[in-house]
Amino acid sequence: MSELANSVWVLIPIVAIIGGLGYAAFEKWSDIEEKRHAMQVASGGNDLQLRVRRREDDLVMLRTELNDTVKDVDDRLLRIEILLREVE
Repeated sequence: MSELANSVWVLIPIVAIIGGLGYAAFEKWSDIEEKRHAMQVASGGNDLQLRVRRREDDLVMLRTELNDTVKDVDDRLLRIEILLREVE
């Protein structure tokens, strides 16, 4: 029983550290998104500009996810074309 208790006491700080790091990363990400939105509003960014920037972000994400298989590339390119049509 004491081995179990010792292992629990070892796991508690590890779980707390991992949880703290996850929380800090989420806070940093949410702060960046809030600042970005505030800058867009302050600069007079309209809905079209927001949509274009989101589509650009989507395109960047899609490009980074591309792998070497032809089927995946064709599917991704089709999605990129659809996204570009939505922006126009």
